[in-house]
Amino acid sequence: MRFLLEGGGEGFAALLRTYARPEHWKGHRRFIAKTLSGRWRTAARQEAEQSGQSLTVVPSSDGLYSVNDVVRILAAETAGQWRLTRDWLDDRLKAGSLPFSLDARGWKCLDEHGLQCARTLVKDETLRRALVGYQTQKLGKSPRAANKYIQEHRARGESFEDIAKGLFAQGHGTLYRKPQRGSNT
Repeated sequence: MRFLLEGGGEGFAALLRTYARPEHWKGHRRFIAKTLSGRWRTAARQEAEQSGQSLTVVPSSDGLYSVNDVVRILAAETAGQWRLTRDWLDDRLKAGSLPFSLDARGWKCLDEHGLQCARTLVKDETLRRALVGYQTQKLGKSPRAANKYIQEHRARGESFEDIAKGLFAQGHGTLYRKPQRGSNT
């Protein structure tokens, strides 16, 4: 009951605002518990974000980061660019793109080297997504054609930076244009 009255009765006001008659007669307790715990979690998360504690992730005693910790670290670093998910990171782990080890519980974990490799993969994915976005928006290509263009150039050993320079060098970008053959300009 004390949670209902904390903050000048904000919890009670939230209950009244979102109340809907439950189908089951025992649903009242579940509704109250769910609403109040959700409000408590939201307040705790906002407080942690404001104090900067949510961005601090320390490795476990054996120097390993859990996959969830790595997702939190990388999501904070890519904020506003694209939404990094656990599924994306799991796909890279399954493909063998990231070195990992198993902790005492048998869960996949990354050390400092694995975290740096993950940062490199995130940087490459960010560049790839930017190139696909540029080609679809500015050049009118379909996402499939844009990805194919990137894959062809990556198969030749070109980096994402080289691919971007090549797009701009072909006259598709605004960095510089090659002079046309036979023209005086």
